[in-house]
This record gives sequence, C-alpha cells and structure tokens, in this order.
Amino acid sequence: MTVGMVGVIGLGKMGLPMAGHLKRAGHLVTGYDPSDASRDTALAQGIPVATSVAELARASAGTLVVVGTDNQVLDVCCGEGGIIASAAAGHVIFICSTVSPETSIEVGTRAAEAGIEVLDATMCRGEVGAIEGDLLVMGAGPEDILQAWTETFSCFASDIVHLGELGAGQVGKLVNNLLVWVAAVGNYEALRLGMRLGVDQEKLRTALLLAGGDNQMMRTWHRPRPMPWAEDDMSIVMGRADELKLSLPLAGVVRELIKDIKIRKREWGVDPESYESMFDFVEWVEAKH
Repeated sequence: MTVGMVGVIGLGKMGLPMAGHLKRAGHLVTGYDPSDASRDTALAQGIPVATSVAELARASAGTLVVVGTDNQVLDVCCGEGGIIASAAAGHVIFICSTVSPETSIEVGTRAAEAGIEVLDATMCRGEVGAIEGDLLVMGAGPEDILQAWTETFSCFASDIVHLGELGAGQVGKLVNNLLVWVAAVGNYEALRLGMRLGVDQEKLRTALLLAGGDNQMMRTWHRPRPMPWAEDDMSIVMGRADELKLSLPLAGVVRELIKDIKIRKREWGVDPESYESMFDFVEWVEAKH
C-alpha cells in the first residue's frame, strides 16, 4: 500500500539509514534535522531535506520521529511550528524515539484535537539493525494504521509487532533494554570466567550458542557494540520501578557493571561509544590480566 510522502525527523545514526532504505525501496521520503552537517550528509546520499519541521509535516502523509529525548519529541510534535500545528488532519506521527509512555500519550492527546493520529514505533536492534534494515519495530496505537504502514516499515524492519494501546511500545522498548544489558553484562562475566579457566573465548561462545546460555547478545558478540545509552537505559528502568514500588535489584547491579565496563574501555584507549566488539574487549581484558 502506498501511503504517500514519508517524513523522517532526525537524520542521525538511526534516522539516516532508515530514510535511505525508504528511498531505495522507491518511497517518496523527505528528511529534516536541525544540524547542517546531518542535512548535508542526507543530501549527499540523495535524500531530499526540508528547511523546517513545518515544511516537512505539510508535505508528508506521516512522519517518523527519530530524535533523542522526551523534550525533543514534545518540541517536534507539539511545539510552535511542530507537526501537530502544521500537518493536515489524517497525518500520522510515529514516535520511533525511546521516551516515556506518558510522553507518547501526551502527544497522542494533543494530536487528536487536530485530527492527527499518533503511534509508538520504537526500534530494537540498534544502529547495526538500522544500517542492515532488520530492525524490530514495537508498535502501539491503532492497529489498523500500523497494518496500513507495514509495507513502509518493512523497508527497514524485518519484524513488526503490535503491543497494544499508545505507550505500550515504549514499555516494550524499556523492558527490552533491561534484558539487553542484563545479557551483555552476563556474557561479559561468563566469558571472562571461561577464559580465566583456560577455555578459548570463541570456542566457548560457539558451544554456549547450542546450550541454555544462548542469547541474542551472545550471537552478535562480534558485532560493534557502542554503549552510549546503556546507563541511561538502566536509570530509566530503575526510575520506573521506584515509581511502581517494584524491587528490581538486578537492574541496579547491571547499571554499575556497565559503568565498570566503560571505565575499562577508556583504559583500553577506546571510546565506550565506539564500534569495537565486546569479543575484542574481553580478549584485551583477559590479556591484561
């Protein structure tokens, strides 16, 4: 199904490759980013860019919001010259950013007054998934609208699921982030233990993939593993748990272990946000021992 012009707001590490996949698949796509450098990079890749959020919203049937924070989502969607103030009735806003469920719901409430639909479309599998076009999209909101846009999302996502009412996609991403970092820290400690006991890391990893130790992070252990948001992810999890009076002690431990990993990466001489694999990092840690 052709849905019309697709707008992408936020042409960074996630939004730019998503826009590229849409263009290569033959979709009409326009991007916007406040950064001159990001707009120039998009133009160099043949992706048209708008001069403002308002211009993009007026020209698009729907907009993918791929910005960094709750405040940025609120500004882009609800601010002066934002999507809600500029788009025609029937426009669809997809919140791809990781924000609080309340932020999604607030945008949805304010958009409804203008006849604009809002859905969560949170994304898992990170920058590599965006580049390779095999993201997981966790959708929430009107299911029929998500289904109508399935062909569009399939340009950059191999899996698309619907979790429920608006806000549920943000809950899904929150829970996924918790499990991702639990697995990453668990793998790090387990493989170091195995190496310390004399077993080659790759041989051990390959064996674990055939056993109960198998997990997605273990399967992608050789992939680049930037960790810019890891501590923030865990802080958000812990904050929500505190609000619910739910004890999640593992989340606190994992956050502190992530800090330790980042400190060790800096000692290694590598930026924690860099594209070094955890496999190489563990090799360095144990060689240093």
